[in-house]
Amino acid sequence: MRKAIRIDGDSSEVLSVGLIDILNCIDDGESTNWGLLWLEAIGELDGTESILDLEQRVNKAEKVTIMAWKELLDLSSQITQAIDLLIIGDKDLLNIRERLTNGAYENCDYTIELIDSTYWIVYSKNDAFLKGVFEMLEGTKYLHR
Repeated sequence: MRKAIRIDGDSSEVLSVGLIDILNCIDDGESTNWGLLWLEAIGELDGTESILDLEQRVNKAEKVTIMAWKELLDLSSQITQAIDLLIIGDKDLLNIRERLTNGAYENCDYTIELIDSTYWIVYSKNDAFLKGVFEMLEGTKYLHR
């Protein structure tokens, strides 16, 4: 059964929990297919593409932008401020493409969403991941759906 957790972080004015903190709670990241559906962030990327170029490529794409686990980890370490972000992960690559088509991305194995730099919502069926998020990160609460 899928559950959802809201992550508000500590009581500071700036959200204290970053993408890397959430990714560090995932133990099967390399065996999961990852898709980036939306990105609005500030940062410096390694390589030739700027963060603005990546945002435009992802946000204007008709298909999900597929990323390897290492690419996702690298991106998370290069973002200095995330504003809005939507990432999905699933063992089956076809599920990622299908979820994008029918808008049911919350049914993927993992859904990680940042809303307006204010809070994260994560959805998953992986109880170990959810327990890790709940125990390791500040300002978490289960959402009832």
